[in-house]
Amino acid sequence: MKDLDLSSAFKIIKDHIIIIVLSGAILAAMVFGYNAFFVAPTYRTSTTILVNNGGLADVGVPGDSVSNTDLNASLYLVETCVDILESDNMYKELAKALGKDYSYFGLKQRFKPVARGEDSLLIDISTSGTDPEEIKEIANTFLEIAPTFIRNNILSVDVKILATAEKADKTGPRTLVNTAAALLFGLAASSVVFIAIALLKNTIESEKDFKAKYSIPLLGTVPVFENTQTKGKRNEKFK
Repeated sequence: MKDLDLSSAFKIIKDHIIIIVLSGAILAAMVFGYNAFFVAPTYRTSTTILVNNGGLADVGVPGDSVSNTDLNASLYLVETCVDILESDNMYKELAKALGKDYSYFGLKQRFKPVARGEDSLLIDISTSGTDPEEIKEIANTFLEIAPTFIRNNILSVDVKILATAEKADKTGPRTLVNTAAALLFGLAASSVVFIAIALLKNTIESEKDFKAKYSIPLLGTVPVFENTQTKGKRNEKFK
């Protein structure tokens, strides 16, 4: 195997630049076509609920104050509520409420409830799908069920809906990003292939190749004389 320095690698790439660029362009075109014509668009909407232990339900009334006990208890409840919202029974209830041909397992894959932060009482619930109107309907139905479902599993909890699903944002496919990634991958992969071929090639084609392979002095080179005489289909070479 040959040793290859950086300048040699760049020379190999330069010598095959047309094929390398074509390879990247073809792969990018294939990925673009696939994303543009075969991949269904995906959308996401989000909703928000606030949970507390019940002691914070009257916050905002003049003269009332929030105790550290109630606040800490409410913060501990958040992760528990997230776990409840991720339970199979929650999505079985949702499938029943939707009254359509939905499986609870399929619905569960489309929801992701997440606590907004360690010091937050908010839970953000994202819903994804291929139909923006459908996912808004599903997300809002989820919100109708969630408070009662949580209260049935945790005593003395207060749940407030802070944000319903009003819009759905397109999240995919990321056609331009995927196309650019495919182009770069195609350029890099084809370059690596040509460099690998050069490294694995053991044929001595020049004085430079000889000196790179052997440490003995080179006294001279013998030119190759070629004389082609056509006699039928026979070629003769003299060296």
